[in-house]
Amino acid sequence: MMASEGFRRLRLATLVGAALVVAAGSTPASGASPGSPTQGDSRAAFQAFFTGGSAIRAHNPLANGAPGVPVDPPPDSARVYPFADGAEYCHGSHVVMLAGFGDPAAFPAGNKQLFEFLSDVSIQFVLDGALLETERTSIKRFPHPEPDSSENPLMAITFAAFLAPDELSLGSHELRTTYHEPGFDLEFTISFKVVSC
Repeated sequence: MMASEGFRRLRLATLVGAALVVAAGSTPASGASPGSPTQGDSRAAFQAFFTGGSAIRAHNPLANGAPGVPVDPPPDSARVYPFADGAEYCHGSHVVMLAGFGDPAAFPAGNKQLFEFLSDVSIQFVLDGALLETERTSIKRFPHPEPDSSENPLMAITFAAFLAPDELSLGSHELRTTYHEPGFDLEFTISFKVVSC
């Protein structure tokens, strides 16, 4: 009986602790307004934007909260879009991210060749003249919206740089992106604004 009561207390303490962690994670980071993108929003976009989020949006383009590709980046987007010149974002935590893709049909030697190709992809971001530290996901299947693409789904690797509210001040910013894959290089620059929402 006592062991059972001790287990119930331990389980309750664990649940309360987990609830406190979740509540703390949902509070906007210092300097950000309520409703601004959070660090959790940025992390979710990084891990699910080109996978589950895109699959949700392929089936329901109006799915609010899904970290997939919208037509225009909304101001409360956690993702800073490297191609969206002149966009405005709410002050908060953000992620700058871009993916490299590979089509299995283009690699006659199979998945090993495809994975080697994607492993050689590199993406860098320079914000206002400063090189940002990037993270990369593992190589993941990209759920393409066309029904006949399930035979040869695209594969993707995502690169991202995370920015806390104090690292991305209100006002105008310049973002330069450098993309490299074997046999192809691309560099482009955009400007965007961070505003108080």
